[in-house]
Amino acid sequence: APQNSPSFASRGRLVFDMASDGSSGKVLQHLTFSSQIDVALWSNLASQKLHSMRLSSDPVPLWGCYSPAPPPARGRDPSAAPPTPVARFCVERTALEEAFVAPEASSVAAPGTVTVVNTLEEFKETDKKAFLDAAGTRILADIESGAAVKDPSLLSRFAMLVFSDLK
Repeated sequence: APQNSPSFASRGRLVFDMASDGSSGKVLQHLTFSSQIDVALWSNLASQKLHSMRLSSDPVPLWGCYSPAPPPARGRDPSAAPPTPVARFCVERTALEEAFVAPEASSVAAPGTVTVVNTLEEFKETDKKAFLDAAGTRILADIESGAAVKDPSLLSRFAMLVFSDLK
């Protein structure tokens, strides 16, 4: 393989050859992805819905962050295969603040929106495919306009659709 060219190896791993003869390489693997939302965010979102958003179902900007997570503990069996590392996506309690700061040095901020609908019926009737397509269209527009070159975090946009029964 030519130097630094990717080639597929067994089990879906992508190997980048570091030497021209292909004798050594680094393995690029897909990481398991997990996500979590800080419980305190729901309280902050409920307060914002009651006091400022009210009956509006317009998307509201918020922030999330991606970070590597340590692999789960291996247990006591020394012959067991090493654990698979995971990638983590978090939406922290401060996600609604304009001056969001990623909580860890290894985290990468990701802009997003949350759309809070007012009724369970509205939530059920929302076309989820169209909702996701709109999020994808925003990412594509950022790529085509060059905005994603200036701010790569735009490639990590996310969208949340939420119904909150605040009665």
